[in-house]
Amino acid sequence: MVKESLVRLARQYACQLQHYKKMHEIVNEKHQHCDGSAFNEEEDLDKLNTLLARRREVMEQIEESQGEVQLIKQEIGSLLGIDEVTLKSLSEHCNSLKEFEELRERVGELDHLLKEILELDKKSQAALDLKLGSAKENIDRVKVGKKVSQAYNPGRKQVEGVFIDYRKK
Repeated sequence: MVKESLVRLARQYACQLQHYKKMHEIVNEKHQHCDGSAFNEEEDLDKLNTLLARRREVMEQIEESQGEVQLIKQEIGSLLGIDEVTLKSLSEHCNSLKEFEELRERVGELDHLLKEILELDKKSQAALDLKLGSAKENIDRVKVGKKVSQAYNPGRKQVEGVFIDYRKK
């Protein structure tokens, strides 16, 4: 029974691996977009929002899969009598099983891919912060220029008379 559960767990991790590969593609595209775009146009922000929406969809799929993983881990934990199912705790009980070796490989692939995604996210966030900071500085300069312009050049001159009612009510 433990072997079958390990196989199901490995399959679920393989499914997650496919989701994380999709996410890696999205994060890579986001990174390229953040590096290559000045974010001066609305289209740039629209593309960024589209990428973030796609990423959110993949995250929802991963969360659903993670729920299945947790159920399988609970099943394995009850079968083996262990509280927390980790590779370390499983290795004490199942190290000689080929199903465990397959599971270890899947977890290693996931770990490697997650580290790549995290690194790309950090790089794209740094690029995005830099670009948005630059855009904010440009907006601030325009606002200051507009205030100066309005101070020296009033918007409209009053050429008609004004009636002032001094009656008190």
